[in-house]
Amino acid sequence: QRLELTTREIEMVKHAVTGRSRDEMVRLMGLSPNTIKSHVRGLLQKCGAHSLPALAIDILRASTEHRSARSTEPT
Repeated sequence: QRLELTTREIEMVKHAVTGRSRDEMVRLMGLSPNTIKSHVRGLLQKCGAHSLPALAIDILRASTEHRSARSTEPT
């Protein structure tokens, strides 16, 4: 399933995949803790995940499966 994510959501996913905490996101993205919390809540709801680490694992797993499937396609 392909999701349409906003630029901000993509930025948050990148931070999640690299193991950044919410506090680090606040500092790096220049947003308030409440704004980060709100964005994270919306992102998790949109993606059907229960936490940022779980979302990061799902994304990495899907990415690996996608790459693996592409490498077995005939050329």
